[in-house]
Formats: sequence, structure tokens, C-alpha cells
Amino acid sequence: MNEIKIKHFDEINKCNCIDISSTHISRDCLGKNVRLKTCNGEIKEVQSVNIGDMFFAYGNKVVTVSNIFTARNETICRLRCDGCETYISGDHLVLSENGKEIAVKKLKAGDKIMAENSGIVKVLSVDKEPYDDIVYNFSFDGESESVYSIADGIYVGDINAQNQLQKTKEVNEGMLNQIKEMYKEFLIEK
Repeated sequence: MNEIKIKHFDEINKCNCIDISSTHISRDCLGKNVRLKTCNGEIKEVQSVNIGDMFFAYGNKVVTVSNIFTARNETICRLRCDGCETYISGDHLVLSENGKEIAVKKLKAGDKIMAENSGIVKVLSVDKEPYDDIVYNFSFDGESESVYSIADGIYVGDINAQNQLQKTKEVNEGMLNQIKEMYKEFLIEK
């Protein structure tokens, strides 16, 4: 297992950054130009977010950025919806219209997802595009469960959501492997 690379204070970005490009942690993140709305109404591109910035999150929460995670992705999905568009990794989670988590790559035209101000928007398209650049994700002070903040007008998951998805995949793969092994043993005994 690779270790998380922790960069000390970064003079250029004025933040503590954690690079997850070579770890087992999910690298499904937001494109560098995705826009977030801070609690004071300022619009910030993801690449300009700093530790301590405060954002609105699903459930009428206000959250404070505690860590910034970066990785390099070769591709990214262009998610187009009624009235908004964002660039996000295919396995990144958003909230469906019923509040359930769903990976962007599983969305199709006509699906509905949750948007800012308790709105629902219809997905127009999800297109995988070349990217080969840095993607970003966050963790928030005091939050150990998934947090969904607003990015380009829609609710997107934080690093907790992505890691929960990864744990679920690992558990499911582990269970599948156990079933396969049991099945092999069953066939051998007959």
C-alpha cells in the first residue's frame, strides 16, 4: 500500500495540501475550474480553495475545509444539466433526486440530480473527455460522514463520500471473491 504524500505549507497555494496521486484512496474529484460558492457568496474555482474556506453543504450545513486532496486524472466527465455544467471524475458521487448517492458515470440523459436551493435538475449528457490535469477534493472540519457541497450548482461528495464508495467496492469485491472460492470448492468436491 502506498502512503499519502503530505506536502507541508505550500507557498504558492497558501495551504497544506495532501497529494493522493499514488495512494489507495479514491482519486475521483473535481476539475480545477469547477466553481464553488462560499458562505459569504464568493465564487471560487476549486484550484483556489484554501484551508479554512467555508461552504454550504446538503442538509443546511456550513462546512469548513480542513484538507485539500489532489491527484492527476487523464480523463474527466463533462456533466451537463439543465442550467449547469461541471467537470468531474466518473466515479465521483452526486446526489440523485431522491437523495441517494450515484456515480457520475452511471448517470444518463433524463436522470435527475439534486441542485442548489433544494432544486432538481435534469441530466442532459455525461461525456468522458481527455483531461490530464490536477483534480481536487476536500475534507471538512469535524466531518467523518459524507458531505455534499455545492459545485457548479449541484451537490457533489467530499473525500469521505469517495472513500465510502471505495470501501463498498472493496467489500463487494471481497465478498464476490469469497463466493467464487466457495463455488470452486463446491465444484471440486463433486
